[in-house]
Amino acid sequence: MFDWLASRGLKMFSLAWPASEGLTLTSMLELTKSLNRATPVIFAGTSSLGCNHSVVAMSGKIVSDPSGNGIVGPMDNGEWQMEWLAVGANWRARHTGPLEALTAIVGSLNVCSDNPNVPDDFLVPVDITMGELRQARAAIASAKGEAA
Repeated sequence: MFDWLASRGLKMFSLAWPASEGLTLTSMLELTKSLNRATPVIFAGTSSLGCNHSVVAMSGKIVSDPSGNGIVGPMDNGEWQMEWLAVGANWRARHTGPLEALTAIVGSLNVCSDNPNVPDDFLVPVDITMGELRQARAAIASAKGEAA
């Protein structure tokens, strides 16, 4: 799947939380508000039929449910899972100007950065290639009027 996404200039960012930590459906939906309230997230848990199911959540609410069976608990492995799709830096650099590409790249690295409950030493997994980092540096240099 990652190759298919990459061939279209897309990336996936996934996080999973164990339900054993006392996380409920309500608390997980609230988390969608604190992580990024304006970005839809693929949210997975167990449906009312008892099988793993994915819906789209945003701003603390389920906004799309393909089957209408809802989410009633964590997935059968005991975890809640969220996934975000994002446009990769290479796509941005090809389709926007340097400042826009830089803004988009930096924006994708700001997961939770405005949430005061996330400590500074919290490790955020970032799916970015060395080529994308080099393009980001080139975008910064270009935006500043410097040679890349």
